[in-house]
Amino acid sequence: MKYSTIGYILGQVLKFEGIFMLLPFLTGMIYHENEAYSYLIIGIISFVLGCLITLKKVKHPQIFNREGFVAVALSWIVLSIFGAIPFVITGEIPSYVDALFETISGFTTTGASILSNVEALTHTSLMWRSFTHWVGGMGVLVFIMSFLPLMGGSTINLMKAESPGPSVSRLVPHVKDTAKILYRIYLVITIIEIVLLCIFGMPMFDSLTLTFGTVGTGGFGIHNDSIAGYSPVLQNIITVFMILSGVNYVAYFYIMTKQLKEIFKVEEIRVYFGIILGAGTFIALNIRSLYGSLGEAFRHAFFQVGSIITTCGYATTDFDLWPETSKMILVLLMFIGACAGSTGGGFKISRLLILCKAIPKQLSLVIHPREVKVIRMDGKPIDHNTLRSTNVYLAIYFFILLVSTLLISVDNFNLTTNFTAVASTLTASTLTASLALANQFAKKVLYREHLNKEDQGNWYEKINAQKVKIQNHKGLYLQAYLIEKPNATRTIVCLHALMASAKSLTQTVEYLESVFENDNILMIDAHAHGLSDGYIRGFGYRDVFDLMYFNTYLLQKYGDQHRLIMYGKGMGANTILNASGLGKLKNVDLIISEGAYDNVYHYLTLKCQKEMKVTKYLAGMMIRKVVKDELKLDIKKLDTVELVKKNQIPTVYIHSKNDQDVPFHMVFPLYNHDASNKLLFPIKEEHLYDLKDQQDSYSLSLIEFMNENI
Repeated sequence: MKYSTIGYILGQVLKFEGIFMLLPFLTGMIYHENEAYSYLIIGIISFVLGCLITLKKVKHPQIFNREGFVAVALSWIVLSIFGAIPFVITGEIPSYVDALFETISGFTTTGASILSNVEALTHTSLMWRSFTHWVGGMGVLVFIMSFLPLMGGSTINLMKAESPGPSVSRLVPHVKDTAKILYRIYLVITIIEIVLLCIFGMPMFDSLTLTFGTVGTGGFGIHNDSIAGYSPVLQNIITVFMILSGVNYVAYFYIMTKQLKEIFKVEEIRVYFGIILGAGTFIALNIRSLYGSLGEAFRHAFFQVGSIITTCGYATTDFDLWPETSKMILVLLMFIGACAGSTGGGFKISRLLILCKAIPKQLSLVIHPREVKVIRMDGKPIDHNTLRSTNVYLAIYFFILLVSTLLISVDNFNLTTNFTAVASTLTASTLTASLALANQFAKKVLYREHLNKEDQGNWYEKINAQKVKIQNHKGLYLQAYLIEKPNATRTIVCLHALMASAKSLTQTVEYLESVFENDNILMIDAHAHGLSDGYIRGFGYRDVFDLMYFNTYLLQKYGDQHRLIMYGKGMGANTILNASGLGKLKNVDLIISEGAYDNVYHYLTLKCQKEMKVTKYLAGMMIRKVVKDELKLDIKKLDTVELVKKNQIPTVYIHSKNDQDVPFHMVFPLYNHDASNKLLFPIKEEHLYDLKDQQDSYSLSLIEFMNENI
């Protein structure tokens, strides 16, 4: 092993990475972002370190297979290690592990992301993030070979190590010249797409970043909705260039050298376009009924086919709503992948062709053992080494797939989620995995974890509560816990957050008791929570009717003159606000809302982003679909902001600035649109604090407001 040669190559990689970081630095200067200096500093450090490593010239620069593979592997690691540092320094991705994941995903053009809100990044970091796709799409060592004066013909082993196909061919006699031609083609395709996107109305910054993701077939977007927010014309342009980026670059070399007839002789290219045309047409006809016109169906079908087969990963529509046949075709395309010698991922069509040609040969040998049958591609015989390497690649591919699926199964996701996540990573496409993860999340929040209700013990006895059970209009029994006070004329009704139970309110109940000492307190297990019946959650909307039953129960138990205060946490708060807006509450003097969300669709989407690291667009459309299928409700239209416009009950909006579940900003639409007498009470604590003996003016203002309105 020639370690000096490997070190020299790594030094060159560091030098070029330092130069690459000038692009995000210049972007930051244009947009006046201080984050740009982080990229400049790391770029300088990387360049200087690379210069120091390459000061000593290599005496014998030959690169053999071992050196080639080691150099390629270490180059990707070094690129990612240094490329992740600016994300951490800027504070946009505080965790280095997360930053490293994002950077590796970029350079390898996988497209997976840990970011829940891409739009929160600066232009500087968005540019670097997308540019990693462009650098990694063709391969950084192919780029470096265009400039390295060192290793002569031995650089073919570097080309072999970085090649995505079963074999490597020189376009011209010298490897260095081949690398130059490849990057010249790569650059021309990039420039053409940027120009076309700009001509048809896309901003320059968007054009650059999306082109890097398209030509590099990576799929990093700069908006949470991926490509869906752009016009059909722009989507069509991106479709064309995604498909073109999946073509073997040999085709473009033939165009450069005016050998147009040779293009049609390349079997891989013919099959590639044939698959796209056939799959796109079938899917378009299959989904025709889901769209307003046949043209729209074709646009979405060919976009998703192009995105999946090239493993780019962009999306314009919720294809999980498509028929099962169409979805299955997309999964198959993800495995097949693009052409060898392109920036696309997957198993590669050339390998598929070789395997398909090898099958009849092997079957023929069973019948005619002495028969000599040569497998040909493009009219040329395929040597035994290429055939053997293809078979080995297939075996290793599926071995890694199965072992990886087994390893991530420890997270207790279902088989579909585990399989598609691993498959997407191997094929460098994350779209299918993202949808599977979003689907997993949607079902987790929609369905009770266990059909059998969990017994949480006798916790309620410690706070002197007794069990109360009522039956709703569907015949389901709802559990509650009642703390009765002697001669009480008022009851505080308490509702918990999503996926919690009445037990979670015990500390809050203590705080409320310190202010309302003589009042009863009723804690309710929401439908499909705690010990209440049901297995499908209502997200604060279907729960309105259950709250009405408890409202009626209390008035029947204590008389029509009995007064109520309603307290809710998270989903519980939304249940109360929704019920008030619909005019379903009686004898309620005050609403205390803590941590309510403005819209359940927005809330669940953000929650899915945070927990599953899925883009806002994919998370939203999957959650919407799952809820619509089960509840026959369009969750996007369940808007508490619209309902509070009709609220007439005095309301306190308590919300923590550090709320880890419901973001603080969600309280403002509710407060601003609420028609009642209201008070906004922001707190630093994550939960409502004990108001007993609080003498500061801020706390007293809350107590005063509550006392004035009851």
